[in-house]
Amino acid sequence: MLQELCDNIRTAIEHGRTDIIRSLLEACDGEGTDPIVTREYILNNPLMEDGTFLYMATKLNQGDVVRTLLSCGADPGIQNTQGLNAIDVATSEHMRQIYVDELLRATANSEVGRVCQLVAAGININSWDSVESKNTPLHWAACYGNKEIVTCLISRGADVNSMNACGATPLHDAVIGTDDGVVQELLQAGANPLIQANKGVLFLLSEVGGSIPAYMGSAEDVYNQTSIGICSFGTSRKADQKGNGAQKDKIRRVA
Repeated sequence: MLQELCDNIRTAIEHGRTDIIRSLLEACDGEGTDPIVTREYILNNPLMEDGTFLYMATKLNQGDVVRTLLSCGADPGIQNTQGLNAIDVATSEHMRQIYVDELLRATANSEVGRVCQLVAAGININSWDSVESKNTPLHWAACYGNKEIVTCLISRGADVNSMNACGATPLHDAVIGTDDGVVQELLQAGANPLIQANKGVLFLLSEVGGSIPAYMGSAEDVYNQTSIGICSFGTSRKADQKGNGAQKDKIRRVA
């Protein structure tokens, strides 16, 4: 039965049939099925000659299938007998971005365990969400105000002074969110409060108000002492959170 299931999933991957893949995986956890051959078992064990199904789909450059497998819980860090995982064969820019998008999705949804898992698998922790905006996962984490994820990213090498396309840093996002814990975490990790935006809304504000002042007590203190109280990216994300799930439009949703 396991061999037949694996053959069916492999064929579905080769033909890009995400609907069949989802159905087969869902059936694994249905009533009367083998308690050992669960969806998690199928996804996160190297059952193919090359490795996991995610490894196979990535190697074949089947983007929609990769998104589907990731959304079902596939761990890209599972290695094959050669010590390679799915990230190692994500050679195209398109495929690498799919993995970055999954990291951003997990960050936005405060999935600390998933974020740590994806970073450990080898996803570039300082990747951009897009060339146009150049926000890193740390920008996202600071905006959404999740201290655990901020800590996770920093401890794994995230650049606390990374600047997006407008020159804004994660600290700008944390300040506009007035999150005391996140602001403290960033500053203690070396975030520079004197960095100014170089274009956009933040740049215009910095022209009249200067840079973010040194941290004096709470995030609210920083917010009140600086005229850079608007983060172009952060504002849009926060607004999205308040508006009928529009925040989902900021993330390339999985298939």
